[in-house]
Amino acid sequence: MRRPPLLRCAGLLASLLAEMMGILSTSAAARSPQNQAQPPLEITQVDLFSVKKWNSMQISVLGMRLGMTRREKLMVALKAGLRLDDDLGQGCLKEKTCNVVEGDKYNGMSLIYGEDEILEKIRIEARIRQVSKEERSGRLVSRFQGDTRRLFESYSDSVRNQVLGPIDAMWVGKMKRFPDWDPRSAGPQPPFHRHGYQYKKHGLILYVDLHEPDPQSDEDIEKLTLEFVPPRTLSK
Repeated sequence: MRRPPLLRCAGLLASLLAEMMGILSTSAAARSPQNQAQPPLEITQVDLFSVKKWNSMQISVLGMRLGMTRREKLMVALKAGLRLDDDLGQGCLKEKTCNVVEGDKYNGMSLIYGEDEILEKIRIEARIRQVSKEERSGRLVSRFQGDTRRLFESYSDSVRNQVLGPIDAMWVGKMKRFPDWDPRSAGPQPPFHRHGYQYKKHGLILYVDLHEPDPQSDEDIEKLTLEFVPPRTLSK
């Protein structure tokens, strides 16, 4: 049976409207912030700790990002004029930990791989005690801005709480000897303790290495270390 002309027109109009709604819906989804790739927060260009909502999967450090393959990381380093060495100062092609060298000096940044050759940790450290101006200027933290830089330059419990907010977990333990500590010139090694502060929502661990033996004191800081990891790897 043939359909009346009026019904055929109504059906055609309904099909056209449904198609238009589908196109508009797809277009709106494409414009949605959730569907657009956001540029990474480059920690040498942005005051990361002043950003309200961020996590480690959204940041980059000199172009390096968590989740990169070893090959991708090597290509980024080459493009940026960086060298990647192991702890012996040799080319880092297979080692688990690679240190980032700018010019001929370690800049305080290390990259740590998982078993699948995927970058799983980005570590940034800075010695606080007895550091010359030349050494300080060559470290990555000298390029930090605002609150991110203040954490290193004016560290205290109060500053840490202001900048990073409440912690999810904290622990205290003895730390190992610094690799660059030389007993022939420095004398007997003084006692050191390490405080660890975990921030799950950010995928961040802050390590505070203390010169004093008192594990409850944050008065005499030897070194600060930031460790960015995937948030899912941290537990409250």
